[in-house]
Amino acid sequence: MMTTTTTGTGTAMAAGKRDLTAAVDRIHTEHGGMLLAAGDEVGRETFFDHDESQAPRRVRGRQVSVELSGKTALPDYRTAENLRTHRSMITIPPKVRENIRKCFGAELDSEFPMTTAIVALADYAAWMLRRDGKCLIVHPAQDSLADQRKAARKAVRQASEERAARAPAPKTRRAKTSK
Repeated sequence: MMTTTTTGTGTAMAAGKRDLTAAVDRIHTEHGGMLLAAGDEVGRETFFDHDESQAPRRVRGRQVSVELSGKTALPDYRTAENLRTHRSMITIPPKVRENIRKCFGAELDSEFPMTTAIVALADYAAWMLRRDGKCLIVHPAQDSLADQRKAARKAVRQASEERAARAPAPKTRRAKTSK
């Protein structure tokens, strides 16, 4: 299900589909771009600096195809009022985590900063597609077990609802009355 939000102009937009160009331009204008990271500078093609000059290497017997240099990190974006902005919660499927771990030659997600890795790979892929003049078309994985998965999700949802219905009601506090 896609949620919608209302923009400042009163028009509804799908969550994650907002055009932030105007906000970035305003921040650059009002604060000389100092609230943004170096990668956000006007005219840059990518957020990160990418170096494709190295061949994959082996570390502890595993192939490493991606490395994040020691200072590679995502900035904590804040508004002029010091409120956090440009934040999102995402679910990273286990297969995507596995594929990214393989790129880093890691066994565990804790061996590297997963969120920074995802953003770096997205930045690189977007740049590569533009550079090479290609179009990536993404389709959902073919699912021969779609009906069984749907039934399993329904069973989990129903069990959760039944547990919630059986749970004792939370105790409420009585408001103190003064005599």
